[in-house]
Amino acid sequence: LDAWFDTGLPFRLPGNLNVSFGNVDGEALLLAMGNLAVSSGAACTSTDPGPSHVLRALGLSEGAACSSLRFGLGRFNTEADVDAAAERVIEAVRDLRKAVGAKRADILWQFLTEAVILSGIGGLIGLLLGVIGAFAISSLSETLDVSVAWNSVVLAIVFSAAVGLFFGIFPARRAASLNPIDALRYE
Repeated sequence: LDAWFDTGLPFRLPGNLNVSFGNVDGEALLLAMGNLAVSSGAACTSTDPGPSHVLRALGLSEGAACSSLRFGLGRFNTEADVDAAAERVIEAVRDLRKAVGAKRADILWQFLTEAVILSGIGGLIGLLLGVIGAFAISSLSETLDVSVAWNSVVLAIVFSAAVGLFFGIFPARRAASLNPIDALRYE
């Protein structure tokens, strides 16, 4: 996604995340968010359209400050809310990059890479939960012995990435073939 986070700062506010996106204007990205509540500037100067003076003081370049969004999480946000927001942001960034001249192959590559990475992470999480479950069940029984073969671990991760690649091809080709104006209007 070509994004960077302010997570390396020594003093962060919990539940507050600032993300800068390369080659995307923050205001255009803000407008593309639809009903997602985000901000592109400092909370204390929300009427100033310029780059956030807070982000500039923290060391971000003017370009990074202009291409950033601030996300806030509260106690009522669910994991599903975060997933939906992440999907919306990924879509909007992809659409805006296409509108500013990204090549079809670049969009296809970005989409497929994201699909493979997300599927690989999902496979890894599933594998981890399976191993934990197997060890939990074996601890309840004295007759069951659990062992995990490394080749099965590698096979599971490769298989999940392959599934992501296979099922990512259609949406990737569809996204790469969209007209930039239609891509900006898509919700």
